[in-house]
Amino acid sequence: MGFNKKKKEKKDLSRIRIGGTGGLLIANNQLGFSLSPLIGYQLVEDRIEIGTGIIYDLYRYKDPRNKYMQHTVGTNNYLRLYIWEGLFAQGRGVYQKSYAKLNTQTQTPLKWGNVFAGAGYQFPLGDKAFMNIGLEINILPYDLNVVNQRAERVIAPFFNFQFSL
Repeated sequence: MGFNKKKKEKKDLSRIRIGGTGGLLIANNQLGFSLSPLIGYQLVEDRIEIGTGIIYDLYRYKDPRNKYMQHTVGTNNYLRLYIWEGLFAQGRGVYQKSYAKLNTQTQTPLKWGNVFAGAGYQFPLGDKAFMNIGLEINILPYDLNVVNQRAERVIAPFFNFQFSL
């Protein structure tokens, strides 16, 4: 093998998961776009996964009298515990900041965060591809002064895709 050549161990990259979600809204004078990439790592293979990501949302409303534009950025962190087969429980923390403009007037940026608890199922889509689907609820009640037209607690479906390396 030669002088001072050590045999290097290959790193197990199969525990790294990349993926996320995206969305698009086109409706009556409205345009919405969201992107939330995630990267995770299985601390204990097929049992405990931790991950982080970013959130970006764009929302625009435009009619002959009003033009509203909102950009939201934030972080998205999760801990997932696989219970049995593809069944899992997860906790997720989110912190976001929104920048909005109504016509020519820039509005005060809004900041908020929340913690979510949920459960779901991971469907394999091949050897290294997965789809996660489930339900989650916000643990902290929403502040209706900040997030209007929403209940204090919301049970919401979620889904995302992941790929292992």
